[in-house]
Amino acid sequence: MNLLIYGIIGSASVLLFLIIFFIIILLRKTPATSETSTEEVRRCPTCGQILEPEWNRCPFCTDDVINFPQRKIEDKIKEEDKHWALLIINNNEKEEIYKMKKDIIYIGSGDYNDIRITDNKISPQHIKIWRNKENRFFIEDLNSQTGTKVNNRYIEEGEIKDGDTITIGNYNIIFKII
Repeated sequence: MNLLIYGIIGSASVLLFLIIFFIIILLRKTPATSETSTEEVRRCPTCGQILEPEWNRCPFCTDDVINFPQRKIEDKIKEEDKHWALLIINNNEKEEIYKMKKDIIYIGSGDYNDIRITDNKISPQHIKIWRNKENRFFIEDLNSQTGTKVNNRYIEEGEIKDGDTITIGNYNIIFKII
């Protein structure tokens, strides 16, 4: 009689364990992108792999993915970087952010620039951006072959302000004062 009771209890325990085990497996396999999910899935713009929200670099292709639209640029600005500028460079394929931490920077296709952009429509030394003592920023086209636009207007030299879009070659540079 005791053996029968122990057998029934043992079988019930095993059955309960299997039921819980399968429920856990089913819950884990429920896709995060189901219709009831409100979270947006982040994917690497280069390789398309699914990324965790806190990842700044794709572990699959090692591409920098810090510039996802879900994150605000202002959230990444450290206190020591205030009063400088960000240059958000975009060519419709990839977007990169550069911090302007010098009073004068040069942008062009040549190796000697502060920011080098390899594009056949960008001159070796295309533009210069500088900050004066009053924390105002200016841009100068350095006699480039294809010219420089600020907010879709060709310029030779002038002041640039927060949010202005600089176009050189096939690239747009969004100027952001921080």
